[in-house]
Amino acid sequence: MTYRLHCWKWAASCPNRNEIRRRGRRALQVESLEARLLLYAVNDPGDAGLDPSVGPAETSNGTITFRSALDQIQLDGGGEIDLGGLTVNFSDESDPYLINGPAPLTLDGGGGTINGSVPSGGGAVSNVTITGGLSIQGDGSVTMAMVNGLTISGQGTLTNVTITGGGAEISGDGNVTSATVNGGLDIAGAGTVFDSTINGGLDIGGAAAVSTVTVSVQGGVGGLALSGGGTVTNATIAGDSDISDGGSISGSMFNGAVSFDAGGSLAGSTLATGPLYFSDGGSVTNSTITDGGVGASGGAVIQDDILTGAGAISLSGADNQVVGSNVSGGIMLTRGSTGDLIQGNTIWGNQAYLGDGIFLDSSGDSDSPLSSGNMIVDNMIGTDASGNAVAAAPNAGDGINIEGAWDTLIKGNVISGNTGYGISIINYSEEPSTGTMIVGNKIGTNGAGNAALPNGKGGVVASFSSSGSVAAVPEASVPIRLPWTTSFPPSFR
Repeated sequence: MTYRLHCWKWAASCPNRNEIRRRGRRALQVESLEARLLLYAVNDPGDAGLDPSVGPAETSNGTITFRSALDQIQLDGGGEIDLGGLTVNFSDESDPYLINGPAPLTLDGGGGTINGSVPSGGGAVSNVTITGGLSIQGDGSVTMAMVNGLTISGQGTLTNVTITGGGAEISGDGNVTSATVNGGLDIAGAGTVFDSTINGGLDIGGAAAVSTVTVSVQGGVGGLALSGGGTVTNATIAGDSDISDGGSISGSMFNGAVSFDAGGSLAGSTLATGPLYFSDGGSVTNSTITDGGVGASGGAVIQDDILTGAGAISLSGADNQVVGSNVSGGIMLTRGSTGDLIQGNTIWGNQAYLGDGIFLDSSGDSDSPLSSGNMIVDNMIGTDASGNAVAAAPNAGDGINIEGAWDTLIKGNVISGNTGYGISIINYSEEPSTGTMIVGNKIGTNGAGNAALPNGKGGVVASFSSSGSVAAVPEASVPIRLPWTTSFPPSFR
C-alpha cells in the first residue's frame, strides 16, 4: 500500500490568521492510495534471474531480463513488462518458462518473441494481458489471457483467451475453447474449436472439429476453410466457406457461399446467401437454401430440403439425386448429367432465366456428352405439394424443358399450372433430344386428377425437325411414348 501524508502549517500570508490560530495545529492525516503496478523494460535477452541487492527487476549484471522482471513482479504483486521487440530466451532446459502469476501481468512487447526452454521449445501463458503481440516458439498453452496478436510455432491450446487484434496462428495442431479472436484464426494442423467467436475467418489445415462457433467477416475476410475435412456443428458462419477432403456440417447457419471440394454433407442447416456447391459427390439433407441455389457434379444427393431463389439447383456429372425437396427456383441439368434422379419434389416459382421447373440443357462444357439416362419421377411441377395451384408464383416457363438430352424418363409427375407448356422437347440437329419417354403423368390437372389446372401454352410440345421448329401438341393428345432406348431400369418401364 502506498500512502500520502498531509499536515496543516502556519500560513503567514493568510488574511485570516486569527482563525488559523483559533484552529491550532491539525493532527497528521494519512490517506491511502491505490497500489501502482510498475513497468519493467527488458534490455537483456538472456535468462538471468533477479538479484534484489542490485535494484528492482535487475540481475547481478545490472540488466533486466524477462525472468528477472517476472521475479520482481511476483514480489510486487503485479506489474507490466515491455519486451521492447527483443527475442527472449530461456536457457535452463529443466525449467520451461511459465507465465502464471497470482500477480496480474501485462506484456507490452511491441511484437517481441519468447523462446521456450525445453528442447522442443514451448511454454505456458495464463492470467496475463499482452498488448504488443506474443510469439511462442514451440508448443504453447495460453489460458485466461488477453493478447494482441499471437503466434505459436508448434501445437497450441487457447482457453478463455481474447485476441484483441492481429489474429492467432498455430503452426501445429490446435485446441481452442471459449475464445474470442479478432483478426482470424489459422490452425495449420488438426484443430478443435469450441464455444468461440472468430472475427476474420477460421482456417484449419487438418481434420477439424468445430462446434458452437461464430465466424464473422472482419477486414473483408471471413468464412470457414477446412482443408482436411472434419465436422462442424451448431456454427454460425459469415463469409464464403470451402470444405475440402470431405467434411460434415450439421445444425449450422451460413451467410455466404459454401463449397465442398471432395464430397461431404450438409444436414439440418440454413444457407442464407450464396450458392452451395458439391464438386465430387456429397449430400444436403433437411436444410434450407434461401438464395444462390445448389450446384452439384457427380453423385450428389439433395434430399428433403427447402430451396428458393433463381436457379435453385444445377446438376452436372453422373448419378446426382434430388429427392423429396421443396424447390422454388427450378432445376437445371447441364451437359454431362447422366443417370440423375429427380424424384418426389415440389418444383415451383422459377421466375429467372427461362423460368422452367426442370431444364435439361445442352449448355456447358462442349467436350462433355449430352445429358442422358436421367429420370424425372413423381414430382409436383408447377403446383404446391398437394397438387393444387400456386397462384402467386407459378413457374414462368415450361414445367419440363428438354433441349439436347438423350433417353429421359418422365413418369408419374403432376405437371400443371406452369406459364408455358407442361413439357417441351426440342430436337436440334447437332444436339438432338431423342429417346424421351412420357408415361403416367397428370398434365393440366390437379394432383387428384379431378379438376383442370392447365398449363398456359398447352400440355406437350415436341419438335423433331433439323431446323428446330416447334409444333404444338394439344393437351388431349399427350403422347404416351416417344422414341427411347433400353437404358432405363426395368422398374421404370
